[in-house]
Amino acid sequence: MNDNKPYTVREAAAVLAVPESTLYQQLEKGKLNDSLNPYRIGRTWRLPKGKVDAMAFGEAA
Repeated sequence: MNDNKPYTVREAAAVLAVPESTLYQQLEKGKLNDSLNPYRIGRTWRLPKGKVDAMAFGEAA
């Protein structure tokens, strides 16, 4: 398994312990652009695993 594979919104929401709907809203508003560097593939959001894990576990990314 590739550890560098980005999270989907569902996976990131589980790691961050927030509802998926909240994460989608924050992504659409651009409020997470600086901290998570999300990107889209088609209509699907992807979030870098290292950034999400750092935010979730209080580590420097």
